[in-house]
Amino acid sequence: VATGSLEKKGGGRKRFSPETEKSVAQYLRTNFKPGSEIQYQVIQNIAKNYSTDQTFKASRGWVVKFVDRQHLRHYYKFA
Repeated sequence: VATGSLEKKGGGRKRFSPETEKSVAQYLRTNFKPGSEIQYQVIQNIAKNYSTDQTFKASRGWVVKFVDRQHLRHYYKFA
């Protein structure tokens, strides 16, 4: 008998529009050279422009998690 809690697969909050995230990541990779600095506000603006959801705010928290999900810290500096 195993002890401890078991985590459910697929639990937690769902990501906002994977298509939008993919488009934003591709835009960054296409328009910014590796090693360059990108401000969080720039990513917020790009994400809002790509989003079709009027309620999407692209908060700083979303941007930080987006950068981690897309492994962008390996290529860019963020401010």
